[in-house]
Amino acid sequence: ILVTYGDNDTYPLWLLQKVKGLRPDVKVFNIHLLNVEKYRDRLFEENIIPLLADPKDRALSHDEIMQHLFQQANAPIYLGIAFSRQIREKYSAQLYLTGLALKYSVQEFDNLKVVKKNVNERFLLDYLKVDLYEDFSASVVDHINANYIPAFILLYKHYREKEMEAKAKDMERLLQKIASAAGMEDKIKTYFE
Repeated sequence: ILVTYGDNDTYPLWLLQKVKGLRPDVKVFNIHLLNVEKYRDRLFEENIIPLLADPKDRALSHDEIMQHLFQQANAPIYLGIAFSRQIREKYSAQLYLTGLALKYSVQEFDNLKVVKKNVNERFLLDYLKVDLYEDFSASVVDHINANYIPAFILLYKHYREKEMEAKAKDMERLLQKIASAAGMEDKIKTYFE
């Protein structure tokens, strides 16, 4: 189960699943839509013990929904990297970065191995390295591309620790390109000092 936070990290996944037939095994749950009882009931019907809405018609908090998912889901739970900071911080001890998602696990998990495999073998990163064409929605794309930064920083630090200087330098250049395009240079510069 992949729990997404907003339109930009939900609709592309639904499009890939419904139109292209990719990864039909992944259930994509939008956290905001989980407050819509019909949506929640339909998704939970086959995956999770139902979560009853508040009898006073109060919207469920994201934390209440996530607690229920973490306790009741019969499948691994991942959060999209763009998920709310409040939830990411509250469950930080159980969330492990895997690339563009965080895996919920109560047991320690070697996420560096997964990040390396995802970035080096699964992610198609050419469009991050080379500007292929002029995009009228470049600012939105640049902002979304910033979601790669946490995984790339993890790899950069790993390459530096292992004295893999060429790989570290490549990762540094890519990080700086992404951060510059997203206006986030100040947030990453401490890693390179």
